[in-house]
Amino acid sequence: MPDRSGHGDPALGHAYGHAHAHECAAAVQFEVEPALEGVGDRLDQLADLLQFLFADRDAGPVGLLQVLEACGALLVAMVRTTPLRVRAHHASGVSDPEGFAAMGAVETLVHTHDVAEGFGLAWTPPSALCSRVLARLFPEAPASADPWLTLLWATGRAELPGHPRLTTWRWDSTLRS
Repeated sequence: MPDRSGHGDPALGHAYGHAHAHECAAAVQFEVEPALEGVGDRLDQLADLLQFLFADRDAGPVGLLQVLEACGALLVAMVRTTPLRVRAHHASGVSDPEGFAAMGAVETLVHTHDVAEGFGLAWTPPSALCSRVLARLFPEAPASADPWLTLLWATGRAELPGHPRLTTWRWDSTLRS
């Protein structure tokens, strides 16, 4: 039975707070990394600056969603203001603003799923968004199945009929021609 107190579902493999903090920290990293390319060690210091990204547990899912919405707004601002020619390093390959936006979207989508599942809530994002993220970061993913289920499969969170369940996964953030 999931722990709906907001302290995590052990079946998910990580705590509510960890999923929330990881999602927000990743979103902010994807927002600032293109702007800080070449700055070096300052990215390592970024984690120390992200302490404001924790929702008050007493606020429950509503408080969490408010923090996630704020992180999403930062991601939107990065995408709108970063020139398309900008390139920045990521462990999965040098990427452009579209790639960083896609990585931020994956983090938001799959970790919102993780947290919603921990609260026992059903949640499904728009298919068009899932399709776009799959095309950008998971070009080898099957295109014939439901995009949301395919994204969950591509990130090791679900089974996809006709395909082996993934136990490890990695997106491809490299530039597209």
